Amino acid sequence: MNYPKRLCILAYLLLPLSSFPVFGQTQTNQNTQVQTQELLKNNALAPTRSAEEQAWDNEFGRIVELAHVKPWSITPYSSTLGFWTTNARLSRANESSDGVLVQREGADFIYHIDENWRLGADYRFESIRYHRNTDLDTNSNLPEVYVSRRLPWNWSVMVGDRETWLNLIHSNAKAYRENSPYLLATQSHAYLDNHLYWFYGFQYDHRFTHPASFNRNEYEIFTGITHDWTPQLVSQLILSQDWQPYDLRGQAQSLSRRQELISNGTLLTVWRPLPWLQLTGFVAAAYDNSINGVFDYKAESAGAELRLFWKF
Repeated sequence: MNYPKRLCILAYLLLPLSSFPVFGQTQTNQNTQVQTQELLKNNALAPTRSAEEQAWDNEFGRIVELAHVKPWSITPYSSTLGFWTTNARLSRANESSDGVLVQREGADFIYHIDENWRLGADYRFESIRYHRNTDLDTNSNLPEVYVSRRLPWNWSVMVGDRETWLNLIHSNAKAYRENSPYLLATQSHAYLDNHLYWFYGFQYDHRFTHPASFNRNEYEIFTGITHDWTPQLVSQLILSQDWQPYDLRGQAQSLSRRQELISNGTLLTVWRPLPWLQLTGFVAAAYDNSINGVFDYKAESAGAELRLFWKF
């Protein structure tokens, strides 16, 4: 498969600690691995791989709205994320564990049209470095735009578009590019005096890639619970199931019908001790079951992120 998947599911759970959408953070780690695999497979200098995976793309700890008095906000941020994965190359066999360091710098812009509509844009530069599998090291640029709408009965809908420009830094591989329009719908229910939230939803992505080796549709259903222990401390459990049919170019008919069924589970805790500081710890697991393909893999990961940000 290819690169990070989905926008970190902005569940818009009106939590006291709402300077981040917690959902979807660790999938970015596996997506980083996935995207690198796709670029390597298009590089004649790279070894042959049977690596694949799903992806997440929303971002690890995307900044969401804080209490505001003006219709717009700009939030620059910088973060350092370290995680350990049991399967760095997302291989079907001969799994190779590794430590990964991810450095991100970016800025998030939000404009509130009214209490229900808002426009958003985000740009992020990301540097990924592997401890042992250094041929997977990448630099990437990730711009995104979206519009969201709050609906009755705690529903919210988002439509957006993400771009990815990625380069391997230790080879002559051409840059991997991806365009991903998406649609996201979520609903949440509050319990225990708004300390516990149950949420669920659906997301659809269509991924256009360059070099144009494939296009892919992605359908995901997800559910989870969020509990705010204090206004500064939140935990979240997320379970999701993806179905990803491929449209491969110039492949045998059997491979051209390739599909991926990916199950994910993530448990994370986010602590914001200061208005400009956020700490996140997480564990995650993913299992990929290919149909008409040989890209099955499983991977577990655990790590932490330190994020600095300031809202203007």
